[in-house]
Amino acid sequence: MKTNLHHLDRYRVRDRGEFGSSPAGARYGAFIIPVPGAKPQAFVLIVDDGGGEIATGWEHVSVHVAIDPVLHMHRCPTWSEMCLVKGLFWENDEVVVQYHIDNEAKVNVHPTTLHLWRPIAGNLPLPDTKMV
Repeated sequence: MKTNLHHLDRYRVRDRGEFGSSPAGARYGAFIIPVPGAKPQAFVLIVDDGGGEIATGWEHVSVHVAIDPVLHMHRCPTWSEMCLVKGLFWENDEVVVQYHIDNEAKVNVHPTTLHLWRPIAGNLPLPDTKMV
């Protein structure tokens, strides 16, 4: 994950209870970021660097797109939007994943929310570049 998130401080949610974050540059918290070219749509993100009070060992970003916040209308982000989100929070040379877990372990609290994950310790295994 990027060393700090100062470049996103203007989008940081500071007043939403446990998801709010006030420290400038903090690598956790909630953000509402306009979707480029899709006004008034916005990415709604919850970010965790994995090392906070409840250390998970995983950097994590959850994201959905708010189409109309007043009507609580949301949609899943597209592939290109997920690539944009990855670039906002991680360096170009860092690998993150989107998991498709087995049905028994699945928890679907927000059906239009997708997640990006990266372990803090170690690298994710990658397939040979000929396969990608």
